[in-house]
Amino acid sequence: MKETVRVDYAPASAEALLEALDQAGRKPDRDLLEACLERRDALVPGLLRWLEEGVDQGYEEDWDDDDPRWYREIHAGMLLIAFREEQALSLFDLIFRDPDREGLHDWFTGPFRNYGAMAVDTLIDLVKDRKAEIWSRIGAGEILKDIALMHPEVRERVVEALRSRLPRVDEEGAFVIPPYGDIEQVALWSWVALDLARLQDAASQPQGTALYKAGLIDEQVMGDLERYLAIFDEDPRIPEPFDLIAYHHPSPETLALREAARKKLDEELEAPFLALSTDELLRKVAEAGYAPEPSLIRVCLKRQKALVPGLLRVAAQYANEVGDEDEEEGSEWYGGLLATNLLIAFREEEALPFIEDILRKDKLGFLLEEAEEALPYYGPVVLPMFGRLLKDVAVPSWTRIAAALMSKVVAQLHPEAKPQVEAMLHAALPPTTERGDPDVPSVVSEDQMSLWTFVALALARLGHTASQTQIETLFDWDLIDKNIYGDYETYVKDLHEEEDPVIPPPQYDLEQVYVERYIANPLARDDEPFPDLSLLFEDEEKEEPSYPIGYGGEATFIREAPKVGRNDPCPCGSGRKFKKCCGRK
Repeated sequence: MKETVRVDYAPASAEALLEALDQAGRKPDRDLLEACLERRDALVPGLLRWLEEGVDQGYEEDWDDDDPRWYREIHAGMLLIAFREEQALSLFDLIFRDPDREGLHDWFTGPFRNYGAMAVDTLIDLVKDRKAEIWSRIGAGEILKDIALMHPEVRERVVEALRSRLPRVDEEGAFVIPPYGDIEQVALWSWVALDLARLQDAASQPQGTALYKAGLIDEQVMGDLERYLAIFDEDPRIPEPFDLIAYHHPSPETLALREAARKKLDEELEAPFLALSTDELLRKVAEAGYAPEPSLIRVCLKRQKALVPGLLRVAAQYANEVGDEDEEEGSEWYGGLLATNLLIAFREEEALPFIEDILRKDKLGFLLEEAEEALPYYGPVVLPMFGRLLKDVAVPSWTRIAAALMSKVVAQLHPEAKPQVEAMLHAALPPTTERGDPDVPSVVSEDQMSLWTFVALALARLGHTASQTQIETLFDWDLIDKNIYGDYETYVKDLHEEEDPVIPPPQYDLEQVYVERYIANPLARDDEPFPDLSLLFEDEEKEEPSYPIGYGGEATFIREAPKVGRNDPCPCGSGRKFKKCCGRK
């Protein structure tokens, strides 16, 4: 077992502690955190300055992914929460209202309960503010629920505020005004009803029940009506006080409890799908919509052998329909996408003809983006498909580029296929005339130029020196996009560098793809439009102030599409930013 190196921060000044914290990265050292917690008065001014600078300035786009400055604002916020620093409340309010700071919401929402009664007014204002982002309002409700459980003296204020967010009902349990809700409003109602049930607020039960009966509760939040009613009789779980040390350095026992709870929840959510027959499960796939339940994905991944024949049928139909401009992007369209993605996750070779048909069409949906990490795992068997796509000028340009880059990954994963890949990529470059000039049209589109650029990059990363003269000529004629690759010296450096050790991209994690989609679109299966909601609430609509969100050469070059930004995901599918991968200079 590796021995932990202890650091004595006791003699350090406040400035030295802040400097150490600024360089700490995602997980600060335990000794550093302990020292900071003991120096509240000295550190608070600097921490407030960091948090305020983050609110005013945001992040710098040119920071590297591992730059510790990404975490400066997080560490400042966490310590200020641990200190229950009242001066920081207004800054947290701005952060929670800013949709561009969603990542900070995830860090701060749980620990923020540490403020206790001090934060109740701020949070009530947020949960009632219909101009605020829906997930900020939901998060504020969650924090209020935890504070009310920890501090019974504020329970009635919290309950009253949350109850006012639900549509009113009369003594018979009927809505005073028939409610309608868009997907965001339904999400808010679902979470608020759950918060009130956890607080055992029996007075809100008729409102929650009426919403269930009207189909205006997302059952993925807390289950069906029977489950909702049962929550009122359960002993409430009082949240633990916030412990900054344990937050960053949880004990093995805590980690084991979290994992056991996660597995139990997964089993409960998967049970209804596990009970389905193969045909019933295929029907669920076909009707999945854009953001199906992650438990459906997990069960499908467990039932590979039984599902493949049916998935092939669905994928074949999807391949025939995906390019139809008159085809509506409804649940069947996304069901076909899910079937295709499952076949990719299974590396089912019989699916390759359908996948190729889809990639040849302009209307790609999300398949290309999701397949770039997965398709190379098929191994050399996918190279003929990539070769056909690469050569076909009728294929969308980014599909051809992706085929080139995915072929390079196959060569790195399977060295025996490297000569085949190199020949295929080399053939994608324009030939040269007897004079040594590139044999190209007088007008070259950006699509063609981008293809040659990425092919040159792939060949350089494979160390293919036989194509150097040809690529040098393309640089001379300004037919390589230097905004993507850099200059000729960069190419030569790549070509002659020792090849990086092959680190395969993460295994295609289809479940995670759909988990992220489901979280971002909790009710995306509902496509129904809903009327205005302005008459449903006890308090009148009030005007609220807005809050700060927080080439030259002889060939003519025609730009037809936006360039790849340095901070965009790299087209090669590595999962890294373009500037840190294929766009490095």
